[in-house]
Parts: sequence; structure tokens; C-alpha cells
Amino acid sequence: HLGEQQQWGKWTGSDRATKVPLLVVPPKSRAADVRTGVKCDRPVSLIDLYLTLIDLCGLPTKTDLDGASLLPLLANPEAPREEPVITTFDRGNFSVRAGRWRFIHYEDGEEELYDHRADPHEWTNLIGDAGHEEVLRRLRDRLPKMPAAPLGKRAK
Repeated sequence: HLGEQQQWGKWTGSDRATKVPLLVVPPKSRAADVRTGVKCDRPVSLIDLYLTLIDLCGLPTKTDLDGASLLPLLANPEAPREEPVITTFDRGNFSVRAGRWRFIHYEDGEEELYDHRADPHEWTNLIGDAGHEEVLRRLRDRLPKMPAAPLGKRAK
């Protein structure tokens, strides 16, 4: 951010702050399982990389970890991705990206909702607009549950 949306750094839940480039080059032994030279625009998380590497190396799947292997998206960049991507910035501030939607919830209760299909630069906050109640409910349900503040610390 260079002043866009009154921000001067990456400490937000906006798309501009949470995106990083990700390039995957499969091992030669798995090249047939991956479509090369194509772009996938599905939101994914860096937490998915470990499970993806396990998959690409043919190691036993681990079920006790967060994230999901990206191998289905590497094989078919148009494949659906059901799990939303959740990012956090400071205590109680979360961003949920699911398909075309980005939902941001701040610790103070403020919220933002953006439709990336209609507004890829996140200029129009749709919170309060009629017709988005179901999307909001679904995205709010994906927010992590916050543990109680540590002893000796009060909520602001």
C-alpha cells in the first residue's frame, strides 16, 4: 500500500497486503500430474505448502495438520477449492478469502466485505448492502475462535 485505502504498509487484511507470488515446479517424476505453464487464480495459503510437498513426494498423508494439498489445483487450475484462506494481522483481526469474496473482521468489531469479481481492487465495502447476508454468515462462521486474553491483559 502506498496510501491506497489510507494504508501505508502490509499490516491489513486487504488483498494487496495478503497476496504473495507462488510458483511451483514439480519434481520430474510428478511432471505428468501437474499442468505446467498455467496460472491458477484460486486463493491458497502458504500453510498448504507442506501438505503439497508431502503429496508431490509420495509420502503418507498427514491428517493432523491445517491446510490442504495444492496438488488438485496443480493438476487442474480450475478445480474448486472449498476451504477459505484465513489470514491474521495482530490479535483479533482476520481476513477470510473464499472464491470471489474477501471478508475482513477487526478486533473492534468493524467489518469489510468485497466482491473480487465486481471490485478486484477492494474499493467498495459491501457491509450493510442488502443481499449479502448469506455470504456474510458463511464467512463469519469461518473466523477463528479467539481464546480468552492471557491473565494480566485486558481487552481494549
